[in-house]
Amino acid sequence: LGIDISKKEVAEKLLNYTPFLSEMLLKSLSVCLEEMSNGFLMLLFTVYLLIGYKPRSSNKGVSGVRAEIELQVKRYIGFKVLLSGVTGMFVGVVLIVFKVDLALVFGLLAFLLNFVPTVGAVVSTLLPMPVVVFDPTKTFADIFLIVLLPTIAHTVIGNIIEPRVLGDAMDLHPIVVLLSLMLWGSLWGVVGMILSVPITAVLKICLHSLNHPLPRFIANSLEGKLDLGEAVGSTSSPAKGVSGMVDGDL
Repeated sequence: LGIDISKKEVAEKLLNYTPFLSEMLLKSLSVCLEEMSNGFLMLLFTVYLLIGYKPRSSNKGVSGVRAEIELQVKRYIGFKVLLSGVTGMFVGVVLIVFKVDLALVFGLLAFLLNFVPTVGAVVSTLLPMPVVVFDPTKTFADIFLIVLLPTIAHTVIGNIIEPRVLGDAMDLHPIVVLLSLMLWGSLWGVVGMILSVPITAVLKICLHSLNHPLPRFIANSLEGKLDLGEAVGSTSSPAKGVSGMVDGDL
């Protein structure tokens, strides 16, 4: 382009940006250390909970709910790891075919971010964009395909394959998924985002197991199945029971 830039000028520019780069590096390290500490604490709490767990064979209802929760969570984790691995491999292969720098790193990030519902797919698709856009060898068609192919993979796996494979165990409304993502993410960071769907699904299973209309109404609301008649009936039934007892006493 006829622009003559010497190495000395480049070095001077880099020196001018050294405080900014060092500050960004320190912030990134602090965030990584914080997330690692949160993950370690979550793992430690989980280990202590598992060690302190003592099954009670006397209560068949509770043991049945516990067995269902264990089965559904194990199934979710197993298939989620498998589908996330397929997504990460596909994204990595696409980026390798188009000769994108750090293709394997972006494939690994796509695998990890696929555990974060809804938001993870968008972030993993947009992460390679700065590297791709500022690559002078990439054409507009290359950029379009690099965005399109991972988007198709995330859409097919997340919206078609996962609901059929996982069934109704994690049947949560999209708004509930986003709200749970915000709630558990604000409490536990990235670890909370990853565990948001299993925790909310376990809560839904526990509410379904209670023999009362109000908890079941809340569980149905988490699935997006609102039944106001059931909620009204659940709030009025205690009043009817009290009035019946008073009439009987009179």
